[in-house]
Amino acid sequence: MRIAIVSPGFGYGGSYIVASNVGKELQKDQDNEVFYLAYQYHTNFSGVPDERLHYFGHNVGRVRQNIIRVGKAVELLTRHEFTPIKYRQHDLQALLNEIDQNKIDVVILNTFLSVTLFAQQLKQLRPGVKIVGWLHEATSYSFGNLTKNYRQSFINGLRALDRLVCLTNIDLQKMLTVNSRSQIIYNPVVLPEHEISALQDKVVSFTTRLNVHIKGLDYLMEIANQIEDGWSIRVAGQGRPEQVTEFKELLEKNGNPSKINFVGELVGNDLTEHYLHSSIFISTSRTEALPLVLIEAMSFGLPIISFDHNGAKEILADGKYGELVAIGDVQGMATAINNLANSPEKMRQLQQLSLSRYDDFKMPVIIKKWRDLLNQLFE
Repeated sequence: MRIAIVSPGFGYGGSYIVASNVGKELQKDQDNEVFYLAYQYHTNFSGVPDERLHYFGHNVGRVRQNIIRVGKAVELLTRHEFTPIKYRQHDLQALLNEIDQNKIDVVILNTFLSVTLFAQQLKQLRPGVKIVGWLHEATSYSFGNLTKNYRQSFINGLRALDRLVCLTNIDLQKMLTVNSRSQIIYNPVVLPEHEISALQDKVVSFTTRLNVHIKGLDYLMEIANQIEDGWSIRVAGQGRPEQVTEFKELLEKNGNPSKINFVGELVGNDLTEHYLHSSIFISTSRTEALPLVLIEAMSFGLPIISFDHNGAKEILADGKYGELVAIGDVQGMATAINNLANSPEKMRQLQQLSLSRYDDFKMPVIIKKWRDLLNQLFE
């Protein structure tokens, strides 16, 4: 089977890393050939083989950019939404060329944007190619802010898919109303074997992409100020330069150096040490589909406390495997941290639950579901 994973990029970002990892695993099957097609970002952060990574995006000059802005503005004024693919025809043609040249059997459209741009057009222009949409965004977010200016194009793309993959039961119930061929496949976490935390360090860890609003980083200052003396929150994260600057300015203005510590981007052994030398992991996001860092932390046996976004509800099974706090309830989050910090027995109980739940997200479990899906496309 010749498979093309079409994504904005294969660099930073959980959805890009996951797509790369699943693609590399599918490539191990003797009958599969996997190609990685990017149209926005050139970076290759995930070790995708360079000979299989093709960039088909069309660079737009300043004059053309201004024409596009005017066109979108006119559409928004007259129709209250615009049609994204109207302004990406060069990209569409380049994608069709890649599909034809590489004799692609299945296209996996990674993220809501890929589905919005290409699903409907591909189904019309290449009806023999199977189209799978892979959505990593919570439906409340994808049908809300993300696609508010082109919602009909998004819906049309969803309807055109031969299969639609989402990440949580909450998302599935919504997607089934749009496309009856929807199903859940969790994103896998790929980690080498490692130790688990001894739960001895008075550190609450947090690993994140530095998007202040989405990741709820603005909540952290107040939470940190309310946790018990001797405890601190250690934040590991990466982001675009402007995102790092925004977070550092927030820390400088509102952060207490004795309570919150930003250590920047961590990888490899440094990231492992980050988890091993903490005793609680938190998530303060306003919205998440299926946050891999939360599952990653569970693999180190860290007890989890999270705001109750869709992703945490799914991973923690509505509180079975960790503690949930209402989104934005800073006092509730601080109280949950303090209560857990004062109960070593409860921490050990949650550690065992974290390790148990982690098994459901390992690659062998997940890749079998992807193989089954791909095979079913041709039954």
